[in-house]
Amino acid sequence: MAGRGLRGRGGRASRAVITLSGKAVEVRWSAAAARQLTLREAPLIVELELAFARMVRKTVRFHESPGLTAASGSRIHVTETLTLQIVTRVPDACAAHPSSATVRNPALRNFVPRWVRIDHVQGVWVGEYGW
Repeated sequence: MAGRGLRGRGGRASRAVITLSGKAVEVRWSAAAARQLTLREAPLIVELELAFARMVRKTVRFHESPGLTAASGSRIHVTETLTLQIVTRVPDACAAHPSSATVRNPALRNFVPRWVRIDHVQGVWVGEYGW
């Protein structure tokens, strides 16, 4: 996404600031995403995954239904139709395909993104996050 969806596409982006583990997280979504969110009956679940294996991998997944999320964990309601779920994974061993085990290590609680960006481009949800 790299900010493309939030600039130059017309309309106005929406913004919310939430607090996780005592840290402020800015969540922004494009005008196109805002239009799609207003059409929803159930919240869109945005899963932010931080996986440690050979390299750190950041992934954003979108789940249309609460029952479709692969990981368990706390969900943070941003709006009535937008929910974040942060998942940290650390495999037991360095493997080509890391395990899907979710780690609940208290030391990993500090891995809270500073910002999250969400867009809806050509019928597909896209997102990114960073520090």
